[in-house]
Amino acid sequence: MGAKGEGPMPEHLYAAILAGGGGTRFWPLSRRARPKQLLRVVGKRTLLEETCARLAGFVPPGRVLVVTGADQAASTREALVGGGSGAGVEVLAEPEGRDTAAAIGFAAEVLRRRDREAVMAVLPADHVVRPAEQLQAALAAACDVAERTGALITFGIPPDRPATGYGYIHRGKKIDEAGGFDVYRVRRFVEKPDLATAEAYLEGGEHDWNSGMFVWRAARILEEIKKHLPAHAKAIAESVDALEAGDAAKLAKVYASMKKVSIDFGVMEKAKEVAAIRAPFAWDDVGAWGAVARLAETDADGLAASGDVIAIDTRDCVIHSAGPLVTALGVRDLVIVATEDAVLVCDRSRDEDVRRVVERLREEGREELL
Repeated sequence: MGAKGEGPMPEHLYAAILAGGGGTRFWPLSRRARPKQLLRVVGKRTLLEETCARLAGFVPPGRVLVVTGADQAASTREALVGGGSGAGVEVLAEPEGRDTAAAIGFAAEVLRRRDREAVMAVLPADHVVRPAEQLQAALAAACDVAERTGALITFGIPPDRPATGYGYIHRGKKIDEAGGFDVYRVRRFVEKPDLATAEAYLEGGEHDWNSGMFVWRAARILEEIKKHLPAHAKAIAESVDALEAGDAAKLAKVYASMKKVSIDFGVMEKAKEVAAIRAPFAWDDVGAWGAVARLAETDADGLAASGDVIAIDTRDCVIHSAGPLVTALGVRDLVIVATEDAVLVCDRSRDEDVRRVVERLREEGREELL
């Protein structure tokens, strides 16, 4: 099971791809109707198409759920069919976004009712993971551990820099081995640190980035949700009842009753049987425009340019045009993005703050730009 297309597929493995959210840090290219996961940010395929493609030959399309918001369901289905890699993949539409505990629980309950032995891999749609073969090998190992032990498995990314934009996992002792991978107990999950703390984590060697990717038996994560988020558990069961009955009004009402809470905060930080596999693959969460400089092709001056762009004496910039000609002269360390109706210019070190622009537009009621 270690290489793509080789060996038997895990019999009860399913995948839930989380494709909600708007990707506000990729404004102005990312909009409510065209969120980040449906953009071709670092390649010829959308991030969602890439996520589906890296499961090819390992998880059949009929066992893949893409969880997204009802307002994005049509565009998500269109992107999956148009891209080819998503043909046969099912879209599970949330009436509204209630954060990852609700989305994951919703998918888990759907899968548990289809297969009592279902093991689900949870994969965000907006990550870049390379190569697919190594991801599949790690997923197969995690599936084995989840089936044997009932543990909740996450993947830690060995850090290569003191990143302050990621959460971290504090690894404990080795507790298992599967498929050639060491499995560690998770001591705790750590929120995004300041720079000094991140530097200490990097030097200490016991902390990995929290990838936001998980593997567990569907029934087990539902048990943990019931234990730590009992109101969620009740609403999730009632939501799937309404979904199966075709009662859209009840589904919307029940789903909206859940408070917004992440799976990390609501469950993983409180659960006891949590384990981690250190990822053997390269990973990036493509959180903001600066990620393009890490992932896309750059020239000798560190320039990542796409669209109609002329850059002269310009270094270490990300420049993207979705329409008009963009020219840059004598600048460095900038992100410049132009669409038909908006232009963003920001320092590359502030790319995480682009969401503040979106917040200001929302405050000013400029919905046409969101």
